[in-house]
Amino acid sequence: MRADPEADVEPGVRESGVREPDVRESDVRESDVREPGVRTHRRQDAVVYLAYLALSGWVTGRLWLGLGDRMTDGGKGGNEDIRLFEWYFAYVARAVRQLENPFVTHLQNMPDGVNLMSNTGMVGLGVPLAPVTWLAGPTVTANLVVCLALFATASAWYFVLSRYLVASPLAAALGGALCGFSPGMVAHTRGHLNFIAQFLIPLIIALALRMREPGRHVRRGIWLGALVAWQVLIGEEALFLYFVASGVFVAGYALLRPREVRDLVPRFLTGLAVAAGTALVLLGYPLWLQFFGPQSYHTVPFVSGHGADLASYLATPQLALTGSQSANVDLALNAAEENTFYTIPYVVLAGVVAIWLWRSTMVRALVVTAGVLVLLSLGKTLEVAGHHTGVPLPWRVLAELPLLDSVLPARFGLVVGTILAILTALGVDAAMAGLRASEVGGSRVPRFVAGGLLLAVLLPLVPRPVPTIPVGFPVPDFVTSGQWRPYVRDGRSLVPIPFPDVKDASGLRWAAVTGVPFAVPGGYFIGPDAEGRGRFGPPPRPTFELLSAVAATGKRAEVSDADRETARADLAHWRADVVVLGRHRHVDALRQTLDALLGPSRRVSDVWLWDL
Repeated sequence: MRADPEADVEPGVRESGVREPDVRESDVRESDVREPGVRTHRRQDAVVYLAYLALSGWVTGRLWLGLGDRMTDGGKGGNEDIRLFEWYFAYVARAVRQLENPFVTHLQNMPDGVNLMSNTGMVGLGVPLAPVTWLAGPTVTANLVVCLALFATASAWYFVLSRYLVASPLAAALGGALCGFSPGMVAHTRGHLNFIAQFLIPLIIALALRMREPGRHVRRGIWLGALVAWQVLIGEEALFLYFVASGVFVAGYALLRPREVRDLVPRFLTGLAVAAGTALVLLGYPLWLQFFGPQSYHTVPFVSGHGADLASYLATPQLALTGSQSANVDLALNAAEENTFYTIPYVVLAGVVAIWLWRSTMVRALVVTAGVLVLLSLGKTLEVAGHHTGVPLPWRVLAELPLLDSVLPARFGLVVGTILAILTALGVDAAMAGLRASEVGGSRVPRFVAGGLLLAVLLPLVPRPVPTIPVGFPVPDFVTSGQWRPYVRDGRSLVPIPFPDVKDASGLRWAAVTGVPFAVPGGYFIGPDAEGRGRFGPPPRPTFELLSAVAATGKRAEVSDADRETARADLAHWRADVVVLGRHRHVDALRQTLDALLGPSRRVSDVWLWDL
């Protein structure tokens, strides 16, 4: 795979025009080179992996200032995502311990429950990390995922690049870093753990490409199917984005090299058929739940319109060394969705590499793929630097198709970043080969100059530490000590105030840090509306809206007899046994409103309580 041979390229010559050394197998004995070469390779790998781990520690270092006391700052409106993942990890750990169904639960959104396969339950990481959650709690698990996901994704891309695409260790290490620590990946650390855990995707791509080799199709197909199934249980939207990108790449490659692809089709089909069968066996039940099970939905209409601004591809990301958290804020949906921020120098560098290595079929196919993905990422209409041009784009039609109707188009920009990283790695690899061939008398000046230029181009992409915030008010001792247990019967719920929802999920954290021992109404999830379309949270009930308004404004609500009757009906629907109010910035207004709705409260431990 390293050499992409062209019919008109002389044997022994790279496509960049640099001749590779002609070494005959008879010139050296295998025993003379294998062990030293393996040891050198392993030392190089170890150094690269340690560098990635150090970089990941640099990016996430603030999370560990107080173990379990801080979380990534998602920016305006984005801090509830981490609390959601904490709840997921806590619930999956509970499911493992008690042998419950990890894909569906009634401990959130009582009594209807939540379909975790239709959400981002991350069962594929929650299960193996269950011991961490049991021992250290879900906050530590979530922070550990943020740190290790960046490291593991960069390491996986380095492994694939160094084994299959480039000869230079420097090129592979740089490419892996640009993939694992791309601006989009670093941005998604601010709340979207399912998008930064991409360490299986490069392995899936490499294994799929190895299907063109003769033999072992069944074994490779089984491994491929197993990896695909695991990635689906971690984050299937990221896998879907790369699936679309891979389809575009294969189509482009087939148009450029039809004879080669035609000859390889039987091998690919055999291996892919085995992989598909394996994945379906492993995912049959979870996928049925996702698309046809309780609380499933068929579309997410509120995401398909969010396309990227074309100018964002040349913008500097907020979390880069040269970036600013106050700049370019209008070019992305929010701070965690900077999927397309790659800076002018980096885009120019990738363009120069593409022109230089244009003879390579793989490079041309990568450029075509990047162009298609950029077009898809722009959404339904073209927007440039905040200006809505009104020019219609293909996504206007594609967004109506199944599966695509639930995709945020701007996220295709994440895969564009991977393509830019691969092009950069290919360019550095070709440059290193050219410098080795052109150096005379051991001069290092050319390498020094080239390295300086590369550093100047990539420096704006070096990430800064991700901002963090305290996890919030401590979970009440009433909850952590188990004092709540006499008040809540089996099959009933505890109502934390403020009511858990997408704007304030602190009530979910009460359950998460205690291992999800009790059910709560509402929550942060996507479920079906009356027509089966996706919506955030359950359809709002009057009591929820009344209490949410008080929590947001701090103004006590005027309560009528009709409000009291409605509250009794809502609490009966939620199967509530007790309402609990902990520390809150508007605790007085909330307590006075609840007293008016439910009668006088009692102070128990460190909470106000209404025993129903």
